[in-house]
Amino acid sequence: MAPRIPPQDLNAYVVRLGKKSYVLLRYSGVPEEGPVRLTPAERRVALALLQGLSNREIGDLRGSSPRTVANQIASIYRKMGVRSRAELASRWSRRLSLAAVDHE
Repeated sequence: MAPRIPPQDLNAYVVRLGKKSYVLLRYSGVPEEGPVRLTPAERRVALALLQGLSNREIGDLRGSSPRTVANQIASIYRKMGVRSRAELASRWSRRLSLAAVDHE
């Protein structure tokens, strides 16, 4: 039998990639692999990237310029060791438990 995870140790995020939506689950008791430390702003930008938003759309939502968003994305890529949005999605999904939910 799998160990029970207390609800307070579970964080859930809904991310849209293309026509599918995903629920990303992270257990706070399980350490992430490696020393990647994203700032809160970088985490919000990364989640927006995973939802398929453009730099301009992210900037509009955050009240910043597309260039500021591009700089944050460059920092995220450097810290995560990736070179594209696709690699970011792959790396992010490895760091979290990924459960697919069909998007209607």
